[in-house]
Amino acid sequence: MKYVKFNNNMIRVLAAITILALISFVVWYPGFSNAGSTIATALLLYVTLEYVLANRANVQLFRDQLEQQRKVYVDFGAEVENRKPLLWVANLGTATFIVRSVQIRTLGKSLSLSTNVLV
Repeated sequence: MKYVKFNNNMIRVLAAITILALISFVVWYPGFSNAGSTIATALLLYVTLEYVLANRANVQLFRDQLEQQRKVYVDFGAEVENRKPLLWVANLGTATFIVRSVQIRTLGKSLSLSTNVLV
């Protein structure tokens, strides 16, 4: 089953057409319903629709922000200080992570260190 995705402008147009049709029907056939209360109800429904559309946009913005905050941006490098190797790891994102092990490989050797450092 395939669904049609509506954007906000299409929803507004469909709601406006429906409201105008309802108001026209009540104006042409006044015995069917009270025109004042029907118009007030239609306008209240449209205001509620605008509120729902605004909240939908805010929820999507919040989800995008949360997804961006969960990303991890790792920067790392190696330096030599006083003839000793120095390894550094930096987190440029807001989410934290743990470095559990470090593997250093050169042409002839491989060194593996276990560590638990929160970055």
